[in-house]
Amino acid sequence: MHRALLAAAVSAILATAQSATAQEDPAPRELRLAFWNMEHFVDANDDPYVDSDLENTTGRDDAELAKMAEVISELNADILVASEIEGEAWGRDYALRHLPELGYTRIVGARDESWYQNIVVFSRVPLGPIVTLKAAESTDGKGGNQFFLNGRMMIVEVRPSEDYTFLLGCVHLKAGAKDEDRATRTGQIELLKREAARYLKVTPGGNFLVFGDMNFAPENPEFQAITKTGFPFVNPFEEWGFPPTHPAEYPTRHIDSIYVNEAMAPEIVPASAAVAKPFELFEMSKMSDHLPIVVTIQAREAEAASE
Repeated sequence: MHRALLAAAVSAILATAQSATAQEDPAPRELRLAFWNMEHFVDANDDPYVDSDLENTTGRDDAELAKMAEVISELNADILVASEIEGEAWGRDYALRHLPELGYTRIVGARDESWYQNIVVFSRVPLGPIVTLKAAESTDGKGGNQFFLNGRMMIVEVRPSEDYTFLLGCVHLKAGAKDEDRATRTGQIELLKREAARYLKVTPGGNFLVFGDMNFAPENPEFQAITKTGFPFVNPFEEWGFPPTHPAEYPTRHIDSIYVNEAMAPEIVPASAAVAKPFELFEMSKMSDHLPIVVTIQAREAEAASE
């Protein structure tokens, strides 16, 4: 009898110790990220400082707004990066009315005062400082510099926990198939990598993820600029053959994509990078000419997770 009691006591102690260890060393949290170019996602109000008819005439009706909310709900991302959206205020109003259950308590952007296609980040995890590149110059492919397109490039620090952070580069690069368009995109990539290098100099081994509408395919020279020159970025879609994201109804081009620096690459959950298709392609094409993309990261340093 005494032996049975002793055995039970030892089992209880071991169970308590194992529970304490589990609390001290919790399973890595996974964060789901999504990007969606929402194609002229503007409100119904005229901004007198934006001189473009599209800012006034492409607003969705209530049924379309509700359908787009269904797509976003299906994505169920901890962080959603949206491009071609009018601005932070419109994004906040839309989330309040159509996405309350997703818990996007942090909605931030870097709106260009004279343009209507911007980037907004919707997050339910803590964020840190934002750096907008709209005042920074990059080469324009004509032997000069430009900055007016760089308002669609910003970097935000993501802080899912006290011991894990990463920088999220949100971009919508220059469109177009001309040589000068490609050169302008290469200049934008060089600018982004300069900012990444500055961060990594201060934070060796830091994490940097670039997410967005790149407007170039893997066979284009811009892919070499981001993956080969300077310090390399890795594309988690590569092992899946770069599935197409555009145009939505008959996708043929992989132009919406993800790039991570080598330090962060091990934290990408295997096979998590995907093109999201919550509805049939015909339905998706009614909302945007781009399909969303998603990826899941392990919000914990890979080295620590393997110990």
